[in-house]
Amino acid sequence: MLKKYLFFLLLWVLTLLASFIYNHNAAYQETLRNASTAAKATVDRDISFRSWAAKKGGVYVLANPDSDINPYLVHPLKNLTTQQDLNLTLLNPAYLMRDLQEQSVTNLGIKTQLISSNPINPNNQADAWEEKVLAGFTDQQDMVSDLVEIDNQTYYKSIHPFYVEAECLSCHAHQGYKVGEVRGGITASVLLTPYLANFKQHKYQLLVTHLGVGLLGILGLYASYLREKKNKQTQEAYLQELQLAAQVFEQSYDAIIITDQNGKIVDLNTAFERISGYKKSELLGKSPNLLKSNQQDAETYQEIEKALAYKGHWQGELWSKKSNGKPYAVTLSVNTIYNEKLPKEITNYLAVAADITHIKDNEKQLQFLAHYDTLTNLPNERLITQQLREAIIQANEQNTQLAVVYFDLDSFKKINDKYGHETGDQLLVELTKRIKRLLKPEDLFGRLSGDEFILVFTQLENIQQSTDLLNELLATIAKRSLANDEVIKVTASLGVTYYPQDPSDTEQLIRHADQAMYAAKQQGKNCFEVFDPQLDLNLRNLSTKAKEVQKALDNSEFELYYQPKINSLTNQVIGAEALIRWNHPVKGLLAPGLFLPDISNHTIMQQVSYWVMQTAAKQLNEWQQAGILCPISINMDSNLLHEPEFINNLKQVFIDYPLVNPNNLEIEVLENIAVEDLEKTSEILLQIRQQGVLISIDDFGTGYSSLSYLKHLPVNTLKIDQSFVRNLIDDADDLAIVKGVISMADTFKLAVIAEGVETQQHGLRLQELGCKWVQGYGISRPLPKEQFLLWLEQWNTQARWLN
Repeated sequence: MLKKYLFFLLLWVLTLLASFIYNHNAAYQETLRNASTAAKATVDRDISFRSWAAKKGGVYVLANPDSDINPYLVHPLKNLTTQQDLNLTLLNPAYLMRDLQEQSVTNLGIKTQLISSNPINPNNQADAWEEKVLAGFTDQQDMVSDLVEIDNQTYYKSIHPFYVEAECLSCHAHQGYKVGEVRGGITASVLLTPYLANFKQHKYQLLVTHLGVGLLGILGLYASYLREKKNKQTQEAYLQELQLAAQVFEQSYDAIIITDQNGKIVDLNTAFERISGYKKSELLGKSPNLLKSNQQDAETYQEIEKALAYKGHWQGELWSKKSNGKPYAVTLSVNTIYNEKLPKEITNYLAVAADITHIKDNEKQLQFLAHYDTLTNLPNERLITQQLREAIIQANEQNTQLAVVYFDLDSFKKINDKYGHETGDQLLVELTKRIKRLLKPEDLFGRLSGDEFILVFTQLENIQQSTDLLNELLATIAKRSLANDEVIKVTASLGVTYYPQDPSDTEQLIRHADQAMYAAKQQGKNCFEVFDPQLDLNLRNLSTKAKEVQKALDNSEFELYYQPKINSLTNQVIGAEALIRWNHPVKGLLAPGLFLPDISNHTIMQQVSYWVMQTAAKQLNEWQQAGILCPISINMDSNLLHEPEFINNLKQVFIDYPLVNPNNLEIEVLENIAVEDLEKTSEILLQIRQQGVLISIDDFGTGYSSLSYLKHLPVNTLKIDQSFVRNLIDDADDLAIVKGVISMADTFKLAVIAEGVETQQHGLRLQELGCKWVQGYGISRPLPKEQFLLWLEQWNTQARWLN
């Protein structure tokens, strides 16, 4: 394109140059023509005057000193005298014309002169150029013109020849001229300076005009070039846009389909073929209706048509159908395309669709994970709560009743510990399938967590209707199950509350059923209990007491009292039992029996037990640094003992107090707790012993007191329960039990200590039986640490209890 316009520019410049040259020459020729015209006019004037004068034969003028007498005239009648005696002289036409020529040169700026190759008047002698021209006149030639330099100035010079006529011979016959010969002529010399000045001005005007026109032409060419360049750039950009649009159309990951104004498919991209499975050839000219899926309701398609008609676009999610009939989900955007020149005229419809089937599948999976238990496929807590809420509404509408059952498996933790969690999970799956077979389609069944479940019997006409169902549920669960090649028998504890008899909301109904389930466990497990309002009150009281205990822990209201243990033979203090006391801000000093039983089934009990362990270790550290050797025994809550973090917490105690000798700390475990799960308990106690901590069996004799379990427990001491010690003097049975315990300890080479020794008589009798370690009010009541140190100092100086 640039070359084309450079060519046009060159052509334009050449055209202007040619035009300038042409007009310049034309102006110059016009200048010469003007000069020629002026010369011809002057010559014509002189010729006319000469012709007039020649016809008149000349002019007689008075001959006086002022008269211009022609000295060169040869004529018989040259001089005449009139009758009045006036002397006249003849002025011939040539002389008259010469005089006229001399007079007119200053007025017109044009010099004319009579010339001749053979003049009478030597002033009329032709110059060389004139001689040459005169000699060249032939055949009555009219005029010859040319440019001649005279005195460094340019003249336009013309010569008009004079041919000899008959009347001329009167004056020129003596020169030998004949009629028809050239005897001379009139030369006209036109000074070109004023004409050239006009020409110069005209040439300047031509130059300015051509430069102006040339500049306008160049500007026009440049503007045209820019316009064409812009148009070309616009066209190229448009082509690039078209190419880009074509690339986007073909390479877009989203499916694109275009229909005409009648809804017939006119084009689609490869992404649409990939997503739908259709080939372009299968769909061209057809309606998109064949892509409709039966999973999409007709109202959506009506909504699309309405939106396109009123708004020109629609966007949303839609189910479509693949070529194999399989449905798939898309996000669809449909736009109406209008005619650019006729905005209201529809030309096409453009639809862009992104396949979101995988997102829908993920959403479905997430919905399942959010509302269902992945192990049993039962509704989780969120969903079962919502289902229960809806069941309550339905029960109100149908005037029926609901039984909300909360249950968990008894000792399920032991199954996991013994057989492993995989076996435990298989057991839960098997029980779930078994329980489902008992339920009506309308009943609800969900898993809360672990081994805890919610079951709702719906559409009950009365409470009694559920009793058989609950017993059947217990029996179903209690059947032996095969899980991971293990035959396992497990039972469940059920808690139930009835709606609308219990007019609580959904969450409260579940809590009430949960409370009833705990009551079933307290009743011995493998049974069901109906929610009791008094039980609910007790649990609320438990929560209140737990909050009070937590506040006491935060405010450091607890302290340890120490009851000494002695060797009755040597009177040596062998240790002390740490017993908790509560310095209640209102009730005063409280013994453990006044608050520990109230929180025994609450998690706060674990915090209290851990506080006791930490405080006892701190006290051992202080005594050890003071040079006081007095081992401390503490009572450990069973719940804390079976906590997964118990051993780590025990280790942390000795990290916090690294100077404490673990052998100076003894943990007392109740006998019934020790044998509840012999294998697990033995494992825990062994880990405690591996830390160097001693273990004693507290209240020994109140439980199994069997050799079969005692040999499996890594204990150091047996502690005879005070109920047997108090009556051993008067009660033969108690005496026999004490003897048996002492004998058993001797058999297993274990230490034995008797608690509840209140008199010296008890101490002496125990010595006789072989039990020298004693503890009781007969020696000292439990004392705060300051008083205990004073007692210890006094005891060490006197040391004469049985002496």
